[in-house]
Amino acid sequence: MTLTLFASEVARFFASSEPEVLCVTGKWGVGKTYGWNSNLHLAQTAKKVTLHKYAYVSLFGRNSLNDVRSAIVEQTVDSRVPGKVPDLSSLETTLSSLTNLTRNAGIIGRIIPQAKKYIESSQRLLFVLTREQIVCLDDLERAGSGLGTKDIIGMVSQLREEKRCKVVILLNEEMLSEGNKSDFQAQLEKVADTVLKFEPSPTEAAEFGLKQGMPYYEYLKENCTKLKILNIRVIKRAEKFAERLNTILHGLDARVLKQAVHTATIACLSKFQPENTPSLDEIRQFNSYETLAARMGSTDSKISPSFMLLRDYEYNNTDEFDEAVISGVENGFFDEHLVQSKGQLVNQNLAASDKTTCHKSAWDIYYNSFEDDGIEIVASLEQSLLNNISVIDPPNINSIVRLLKSIGENAKAGELLTYYVSNKSGGKEFWDLTNFHLGFGGWDADLVSAFKTKFDSFPITVDPYSLLEKFAEREAWNTADEEVLAKLTPDDFYTIFKTLRGTQLRTAISGALFFRRVSNPTPHMQTINANVQSALDRIAQENPVNARRVQMYLS
Repeated sequence: MTLTLFASEVARFFASSEPEVLCVTGKWGVGKTYGWNSNLHLAQTAKKVTLHKYAYVSLFGRNSLNDVRSAIVEQTVDSRVPGKVPDLSSLETTLSSLTNLTRNAGIIGRIIPQAKKYIESSQRLLFVLTREQIVCLDDLERAGSGLGTKDIIGMVSQLREEKRCKVVILLNEEMLSEGNKSDFQAQLEKVADTVLKFEPSPTEAAEFGLKQGMPYYEYLKENCTKLKILNIRVIKRAEKFAERLNTILHGLDARVLKQAVHTATIACLSKFQPENTPSLDEIRQFNSYETLAARMGSTDSKISPSFMLLRDYEYNNTDEFDEAVISGVENGFFDEHLVQSKGQLVNQNLAASDKTTCHKSAWDIYYNSFEDDGIEIVASLEQSLLNNISVIDPPNINSIVRLLKSIGENAKAGELLTYYVSNKSGGKEFWDLTNFHLGFGGWDADLVSAFKTKFDSFPITVDPYSLLEKFAEREAWNTADEEVLAKLTPDDFYTIFKTLRGTQLRTAISGALFFRRVSNPTPHMQTINANVQSALDRIAQENPVNARRVQMYLS
C-alpha cells in the first residue's frame, strides 16, 4: 500500500481509544519501524494520541512471556510526550501506581481472583497495571526459540480483550520459520482487526527516508529512486555519507558534490545490499565506453546485469575522485584530505569546461545570423578572451586575430594578440606552433612573429646531450630541437666534446654531425653545422692525435 494510505490508517489507530490489533507486515529493511515511529511522532506533535500510555518492545531474542510482560511494563511511557524514552521517572510513575493499587487488598482481590496464587512474581503484579494503552511489538519473526508465535498471539489477544489495549505487531512474515508461519497465519485472522502491508515505492521510500532541506537532498532522492532502493537502512547510510561529503566539499562547485553523492549512493547499495548489485570492484573497473566499444563486432549479445544497472544509473566510469569516495564508503569513513584534493581537481576541470563553453558561445554571434553586428562580434570576442584566456589555445587566438583583421579591426587584433602573449600561461613548448594542428587558413604572420619572440625568451632548459643522443639514435627532430642546438656556440660544442668520454662522446659527435647529411638544410641547421665544425677544428689544432681523431669522425 502507499505511504499515504498507511499514514492515514495509523493516524486513525492513534486517534481511537477502542481496543484493537493492527498488524504491519513488510520485507526486512523497508522501514516498518521507521514508518511507525515517524507517524507516532506526528500524532504526538498534533496531540492526536488518545490513549496516554505507550510501550515499544522488540521481541528480538526474548524467550518467555514473562520477559515480554516485564519489558512492556519497563518500556511504558507517557504517549503525549514526543520522543519520550523509558527512564527512572517513567518507572517510578508505574511503581507509584502499583503502590496506590496495593494499599487496598480488596481492590487486588476484585481485579484478580485468588491473587496470592496468581501473582507469582513482581513482574506479573506490575503487568496488572498494563491497561488501556498502546503496545507495539516489533521483530516477531526474531523472537527467541523459547517464545512461540502462538504464545505471543495469545498475549496480544489478552491485551486487547482483557486489558483493552491497542496493539500493533510489526514483522517480516517471510522470515518466520515454517512452523511459526503456519501458526501465525492461522491465529492472525482471529486476532488482527487490520493487516497492512508496508510496501513503499522507490520514490516514496526516498522521500520517506531522507531529511528535506539539505543541499544534497534532490541528488540523493533521484539516485535512490533510480536504483530502486527500498531498504531504509541503505537510504539512511547513503544520507550519512552524503552529509559528510557536503561538509568536506564545502565551497566547491555544487556539481562536485552531485558527483560525489552519485558515486556514494551506488557504493552504499553495493556494500550494504550486495544481492543482485554490482560489487565495489565492478564499480571501480566500470567504463561504459570501453565496454560498448569492445562489444562492437562481437557475436556475443549478452550484457551483464551489473552493466545494465550502472548504465541505467548513468554511471559512466570511475575517476580518481570517485575512487576516493568509494574507498570512504568501503572503509566507513573518508580520507578528508584525499577527497578534498581530488574534488578540487574536478572543480578546476568544471571551471575550465565552463570557460570553453562560454568562449564557444562568444562565436555564436558571428555564426548564427546575417545581422550588421560587427561591433557586437568584436566586443563578444574581446570579453571572452579576457574572461577565458586559460582555455584559449593558439589555433583559437589565431582564429580571433584573422577574423578581426578580415573585418578591418587590425588595431583590435594587435591589441588582443599582445594581451594574449603577455598574459597566457604556458611553458616554452606551448609557444612552439609546430606542436599544434591548424586546420583552415594558416597562421597569421603577426601571431607567428609574436609566438617566436615569446619562444626565444625562454632559456635553454633541455640538456643538449639528450638532443644529440636523440638525433644519433632515432634520427628524429623537430623545429624546437633545431632552435635549441642553434643557440649553442662553438665554445659550447667544444666543452661538450672535451667533457664526454667513450660511448657518450661518440654518440654526441654523431648527433652533432647529423644535419650534415640533410639536403636543403634550414638556417638553423646551417648554424649548427658551422658551430660544430668550428669546435672540431679547434680540437684538431690541439695536437696531431686529436687531428687524426677529428678526421676519423668527419670522414
